[in-house]
Amino acid sequence: MREIVQTLYNKSQRNPVLREVANFFMTREKEYQHAIRQAIEDYVARSERDSDGCLLVQEGLFAGLKYPSESFVWSEFAPRLAGSYEMELHPYILRWIKERRFTSFVDVGAAEGHYVAGFARLLPGVPVFAFEEKTDAHPIIRKLAQANLVDNPIQVLGHFEPDSLASLGVGDQPLVLVDIEGGELGLCESVFVESARRSCLIVEAHDSIVPRVSSRLVEAFRTTHGVTIVEPSRTLRESLKIARHLDAWELDVVLDERRGRGIRWLVMEPIEVVCAEGAHRPCLEASRRR
Repeated sequence: MREIVQTLYNKSQRNPVLREVANFFMTREKEYQHAIRQAIEDYVARSERDSDGCLLVQEGLFAGLKYPSESFVWSEFAPRLAGSYEMELHPYILRWIKERRFTSFVDVGAAEGHYVAGFARLLPGVPVFAFEEKTDAHPIIRKLAQANLVDNPIQVLGHFEPDSLASLGVGDQPLVLVDIEGGELGLCESVFVESARRSCLIVEAHDSIVPRVSSRLVEAFRTTHGVTIVEPSRTLRESLKIARHLDAWELDVVLDERRGRGIRWLVMEPIEVVCAEGAHRPCLEASRRR
């Protein structure tokens, strides 16, 4: 909507009537954005804090995760706090943690460290590798991990290349999460596919940025992984406790993840897995899902 209003305004400079129309819609847009910010700020202000002033994730996969004030600045903070952030993925993650023996967690596109600290709590002692190009986010990632008293060895790194996974000590069964705004096309390179053949992967695919990147990834991993395509859903959040306290509009704006069209997740399970005894075997269930 904002882009449409801005375009209308830019084209109205020589037309007084059109300019009045543009000014009207720009004023309404500003009022709407202010109402959104106010709804989010009100929700955060009412949220539970611990004795150190850290906000607590209310429920979901990372319930109880602490957020110090330095971490509040990141986008989509309210869904993280509510526990609804990317909850479409929660069933897959919970099943994996129950069934598998992960040797490391790799977060490519770590942002403020939500998944870094969250998975460190879920996988105590497991090495964590966080890749984030924005170096000003690195101290925030470390601060979030420290606030949650995790004892995992954590490395915070910069740019991720297709051969980066092979150079890390990730063990024989890593869990890898990728969200790099179109950069996921590089995962199609054979050096990454081979190094990730025993990894459980969740990749956020941005077909709106790189056309057909989802299908290209599915093809690249067709011999090594069973792939499930997960679409964003707005109905799951209705089961959350927060839904009992907000009306429909508030729920929409507070839990909006600003996720545009053409974005989905690829949940990839290796066809070859590691048994609890350490031996490798084919996973027939994963191969049937392809």
